[in-house]
Amino acid sequence: KFVGCLFNRWEDRWGLRGDPFLWEELSNFLAKEPLPASVSQLMALIEKAFFQLVGSQLSDPSPSVYVDRYNHGGLSGGHVCGEFWRDKVLPELHRR
Repeated sequence: KFVGCLFNRWEDRWGLRGDPFLWEELSNFLAKEPLPASVSQLMALIEKAFFQLVGSQLSDPSPSVYVDRYNHGGLSGGHVCGEFWRDKVLPELHRR
């Protein structure tokens, strides 16, 4: 099994407009990464990938991080919400 398998469709609301683009990019980035043996290793892998793609730590308390390649219009276009990823996405990936 690969980490990318965890990134099937997101059923809930997104935090900001950049979040679905990060979801898609993470899915592709981790597509062939073998599923780690433990949940803590998985979370560390996702946090590392988040930093590589966004340029900010997932633990950063800033309300959002702007990523130009995720800007496809709209008021929050290009913005990724760290709180959304910490509070919604990581727990969901943990469950999967």
